[in-house]
Parts: sequence; structure tokens; C-alpha cells
Amino acid sequence: MSFLFAREAELGCDPKVKRLLDNRLVFGMEDEQHNPTFYRTVRTLSEYGSCNITGRMTRVWEVNHVSGPEADADILRSGLVLKGVWLDESSPTERLIQSEIFAAIECRKAFIDTNQCVQRLEPDALKELKHLVEEERYKTYFLTILADLEGQVSKSVPPVARRKRGLLCPEIKHVGTPGSHRNIERVSSSTPQANQPEEERAAQRPAVPRVFRPKRQYRSVCAELCDTVGKMRSPDEVLKVPNQTLSGECSVPA
Repeated sequence: MSFLFAREAELGCDPKVKRLLDNRLVFGMEDEQHNPTFYRTVRTLSEYGSCNITGRMTRVWEVNHVSGPEADADILRSGLVLKGVWLDESSPTERLIQSEIFAAIECRKAFIDTNQCVQRLEPDALKELKHLVEEERYKTYFLTILADLEGQVSKSVPPVARRKRGLLCPEIKHVGTPGSHRNIERVSSSTPQANQPEEERAAQRPAVPRVFRPKRQYRSVCAELCDTVGKMRSPDEVLKVPNQTLSGECSVPA
């Protein structure tokens, strides 16, 4: 009955996403001046299936910035990355976290010459640190967020809701001979038996406590096109990742 009265967004229809005939997606977002912008997918970079509906459901695409939602819209900029994720309702967004980090660095800019820990650095390291902060080169260590969007918030769990184990498991039918007490004991027993099917035994195990919090949809577009660690071709490329983290230089294999 709940499906009869659900809105389109509650059924999973996102008005800011359009699927083209070739199965590419067009995401509608806004830039910093709140002007509408559109991003059309090129390929999937990462799509990890969540083992539970409470997961973050992170998906990452390579996208092109296009002039509109049409299939033949002109490409304005290529080689971008769009990430979609479901955050806890109270979790900060990536742009907010990045802005707070930048603000904290700017607040400490005036204390570089008087901070005792900083003064213990080698002269070359101290000089490099000053250049990083004064010229805002520290921002090269972070992804460049071009646009982001906070979307729908999922509903809270009703206070009268109760968890039911095995709700999504197929119904198990018990076949026994008339008057058989063995089959009756097997059905009524709440203790998993060795000869029971795995689905039935899983449904009888005690439920693990889990808190269901409302999730908020969030998307962000970054200028740097990267590959996931799992798709790197050799251990040498994997070891370059921590080196790039320290140097701020990134070279992604074609």
C-alpha cells in the first residue's frame, strides 16, 4: 500500500538524473553561482555494491561537462569525475570538510614564524612550507571540487517498526508424512538445526543490533581524473600513491 501513495522521489526517481537511449546518464547540478550545469557520463570508474541498504552506495563516473541534458549536447570540458554517495544526514559534505581544512590553514598562516614546532624544521623544509602556505600551493594536495549537490534525505524509521529476520528469504515449505512429529519439531524449534537449509537457520539466528539513520544524497564533481587503486597495473604504481600524497604531484596512467 505504501507504494500507492509514494512520491516519485520515494520510488527512486531522481528528477536531476536523465538516462539517455544509450544508457548514459546526465546529471543536473549547480555551479558556485547557482547556475544549472550538466554532466554526461563516459564510463564507470568505481561501483561497489553495498551488502546492506545502510551502506554509502558510492559510485564514481568519468563525465564530460556538457551544455544541456540532450544526448547531442556540446562538450564544454572533458575528463572530469563525478561521485555519488549517500551520507548520514548529519555528516559534513566533502566541500565543507575541505573548506574547513583550508580555513584552519589560513588561520595559522600568521603563526609560522613564531610556532616552536615549525621552527625546528630544516631551513629548506621551512622555506618550502612558507611557500606552500603563502602562495596557497597547499591546495594542490586536494581534489578541485567544481560543483556539488545535496539531494534527497531518506525517511526515518517509524517508532513502531520492528525488525523481522528472514523477511527477504524465500519461503521454505516443510514436507512430512501425516502424523509425523519430527517435522513439527523442526518447524516449531527456534534453535538452528544441522539438517535445516541455510536460509532457515540464518532467519533463526539472533539479530545483530543496528541503528538505521536517515541518509542524505550527495554528489560532487572534481577536476582531477583518477583511477582506483584496484585498477592499477603493477605494484610500482601502487607505491607511487603515498609518494604522490607527500609530493602533491599526480600522474595517472593512460
